[in-house]
Amino acid sequence: MITDLNQILVEWSYRTSDGKPDVNNSAKLILLEKVLDDFGWSREARAELLGTLMEAPENKPLSKQDREKIKKMGLIWKGQGYGKENEKGISFKNDNGKLVKVDKDTDDKKDGEKLDEPSEFDRDADSNKGVSPDYERPKSSDDGDDSDMPDVDVDKLDHKGARAEVYPVIEKTAQKVEKLMSDGKQKEAQNLVKSLVKKYKLSKPLYLQPEKEGKEKIYVGSNYRYAWGSKNEGNKAQGKLVAMIEKSGATIPVRPGGISRVALSPQQVHTKRKVGTVKTNMEDGKILSKEVTIGKRSFTLKSDPNDPLSQMKLETLPDGEVEFCDINSADTPEGRTECIVNATNNMADMFTKLENNISEEDEFNRGIAKKVKQDMLLLQKLENQKSKVSSDEEKEKLQSEFYEKCLDVLAETKQNNPTKGGSNEYTMMTAYMAETVEAIVLLNRGVETYIPSSANFKTSDVLSLRGSDIDQTAVSVDGRGAEYTIEGSSVKFAGGGASQMPNKNQNSTYKDNDVSITVGGKERKGTLDVLNGLTEYYGKLFPESDEAPKPLTDDELKKANEDNLNSLYEYYPEFKDNPKILEEVMSKCKNASEKQLARLNKTRMKEKSEGLENAQKRFELYHLNQWVAGMVYNHPERGMKSQSYSNSDYVVGSKGGKKYVKRVHSNGTDSVVYHGWDPDQGYSISKNGKIIPTNVYSSRMKHNNPADYWMKKVK
Repeated sequence: MITDLNQILVEWSYRTSDGKPDVNNSAKLILLEKVLDDFGWSREARAELLGTLMEAPENKPLSKQDREKIKKMGLIWKGQGYGKENEKGISFKNDNGKLVKVDKDTDDKKDGEKLDEPSEFDRDADSNKGVSPDYERPKSSDDGDDSDMPDVDVDKLDHKGARAEVYPVIEKTAQKVEKLMSDGKQKEAQNLVKSLVKKYKLSKPLYLQPEKEGKEKIYVGSNYRYAWGSKNEGNKAQGKLVAMIEKSGATIPVRPGGISRVALSPQQVHTKRKVGTVKTNMEDGKILSKEVTIGKRSFTLKSDPNDPLSQMKLETLPDGEVEFCDINSADTPEGRTECIVNATNNMADMFTKLENNISEEDEFNRGIAKKVKQDMLLLQKLENQKSKVSSDEEKEKLQSEFYEKCLDVLAETKQNNPTKGGSNEYTMMTAYMAETVEAIVLLNRGVETYIPSSANFKTSDVLSLRGSDIDQTAVSVDGRGAEYTIEGSSVKFAGGGASQMPNKNQNSTYKDNDVSITVGGKERKGTLDVLNGLTEYYGKLFPESDEAPKPLTDDELKKANEDNLNSLYEYYPEFKDNPKILEEVMSKCKNASEKQLARLNKTRMKEKSEGLENAQKRFELYHLNQWVAGMVYNHPERGMKSQSYSNSDYVVGSKGGKKYVKRVHSNGTDSVVYHGWDPDQGYSISKNGKIIPTNVYSSRMKHNNPADYWMKKVK
């Protein structure tokens, strides 16, 4: 998964018509969602980011010219407007993107803005938004006395109340902690922090992404009100406060569910990078081979020019530079062992970070971290033992133990917390952890394996080379490397989200390449082209516009429904005589739409959207379209034939009240995965009232063909 902001912005800019990303433009946010999807972001991570962007303040940013005026006048932001740093009151406001002079006789009284002297520690330029209007900054004390912390019923505060009543106390305490620490009074500093945390029920999220280094967010109370007073992803001003407070050795605990779910992704766990290069050898427009260099390792990936599947597999690897997680070179048995040791050490280090940020009272989640770290050492022990035995039987036994222990580790992150109301902090991270597990299991089995750290491989989270095994490493005389075939595994947990359905479609072969029908107003030839026409409906239903779309007319709805059903009946003509099948599908579409629309911001729905009734019709059509696309792909006789990628799905189950995990693998030829319809995956509504699906392609990968369920209903 790519998390580099610069890469994301470059790609987002490239895809916009004017080359200008804009978080206030719903159409461009849709493009951003597609970029994040292609860059390997999970549905949950995309939803979290897009939801935050869509909740951004209504005010437009000031023009470049007005920003220059502010700088020349020496103004800073003071919560409700701009003013001089050492003067009370404000003199200018941002009025919907325009710099407007304030009438002090009216605006100051209305806003009640009084800015105190700046804090003794550095702030962001806009950090004065966090200062209470009537707060007089006290001098630092040199003891651990917490008697000047006012009593506040934090569970009855709103966000603005948290800023006004609690944030100034946090600032004051941070200064006192810093003074106590400089005087060598660490115990007093720790006690002061513990009192602060307990009194105001402080908590925080845990950011581990490099781009969020130094940023923090502080919550107040059991309802997790923003101490900053407004929603944000964390900032450096709060980061400095937290850093000052935690110098004492005491910490602000992580909010339940507040650990970034990508914490266990390979990109976060394995931070070192190794750059690879890829060069394609072509003949008559077809790929003969690709020469790959990863660090000092070079090898050749051959392709059969007469095999479409073989061509597809190499097409997933683009020419140029490709980044990999650097855990060592995997081309020798010794190198693979070192890869496993490094990977498990990195995982143990990450769990140490997580453990240190979880409340000491949370024995369950701290216990999981300790158990996982112990298991990482056990995996190293099993790998080292395997390297020393000589018989195949002993190797296979140790490899089996290694594999089962990996599954046990994943299962630990899914166990139920026995504490009433308690949660498992790692349960949303299992899918990311599974990618590293997939890699070390392959390495343990003697397969040369690499972990891409970017989304160059759109269908592969782990890259392994067929032709390498534990007994031999073939290297040509000139050192360029042996000839291998590529096998990329798409790693999922519980089927994952089929968020990259178009990529999956493009990287599949089909049984019917002769079908010719009209879809979306165009003549389509072959099943893949039919699927292209069906997936294009997303852009029609959710056009690139910043505003809420105009309601679909009855004629538009009728034509779109007929078009989709025409595709369905081309592949399943028997459904025409079984109207109850379509009735069941439409009932599911209706129920899913109603349920998800009801979750959205009611004010925006009422005042800015196309209206509940019109949105309902749009999303019923959307879900029907997704179902039809899946049915065409899954058709047993005419749909998907093979896939150019393998798929490893780590599935969770329960036995005797304890969770377990098993791995279900398909190689794309002897076994395949299908598109499973999953319409209940959520919507988002923008500030302009535009509603879009959180997951563009509302489906999950399935190991059994979902079409069988519907075909059994035919009389």
